[in-house]
Amino acid sequence: MPVAGATFHSFNMPSIGKILHAVPKALVGFLAAFSGISNARSIVSPFAEQHGGGLQTEAHARWQSHWQPQMQACLSEPWTHHFDPDRDIVDCTLRGIARWQKSNEDRHAPEVISRSLAHYKLSAEPIASAASGPTPDELKRIMVKVEEVMSTNKRYDRTMELTKSLLRFFSLSPDLEGLEDPNQRYTADRLIEILNNGLGLDPFKVESAPLSYELNKMARSAANQIYRLNPELIRSPTHRASIGAMLNEHFVARDAAMGEQQFHNLLSLLAQHMNERNSQWVA
Repeated sequence: MPVAGATFHSFNMPSIGKILHAVPKALVGFLAAFSGISNARSIVSPFAEQHGGGLQTEAHARWQSHWQPQMQACLSEPWTHHFDPDRDIVDCTLRGIARWQKSNEDRHAPEVISRSLAHYKLSAEPIASAASGPTPDELKRIMVKVEEVMSTNKRYDRTMELTKSLLRFFSLSPDLEGLEDPNQRYTADRLIEILNNGLGLDPFKVESAPLSYELNKMARSAANQIYRLNPELIRSPTHRASIGAMLNEHFVARDAAMGEQQFHNLLSLLAQHMNERNSQWVA
């Protein structure tokens, strides 16, 4: 499933950040049980037997065949390592609910969800907007987190490998002996030197701009996830807007030329990717 979470505006669900701000610990435990973290059979089966099976047995079968595999797949995604486990459970549970609402033919599904949210008091007062945007240090911490989460996206490695292929092409050395040497530690400046010894920087900038735009989209998806699951890090819509502007400084926006900061940032990420890949060759 995509790293970016599903949205729930169609039935006015509060943001996950707002929910986590108010969800009591006992309710998180309930969601854990609902998500299959506890033994669902031990919870449902006795109740089903007491009432003669029927709908409870059917619900349990539906859980095992449909809901539980999707929950397990969601909780196995690499991004979960960057967030609190209870928050992962909440997010995956709500993704499953959103998927159910969108994919089934029950026209009353939105109302069931809305009334259940009201019943369990899953509503919270909006987090007050900060009077000012995040400080430079806060933005730096957020950007580090964005890159960590972004790197778990399945498209990230493919994008970096395509960028590496462009580097190889514009260096005029198809083999680039030593490019995968685990003893080499690449930096953006070193990659700039390699390009200058080949066809130069400008052709590479033109061809790699769409790849930087792909990173922009992945970074925004990661930032949205952080906004939901780390409300203490991205504290308000004001902070969120500042982060959106920052991402356009770090990565190419749609149909835009690549600037110097975006170019250097792309090469920094590429150097980091190459160093990590090369280190895997060490026995």
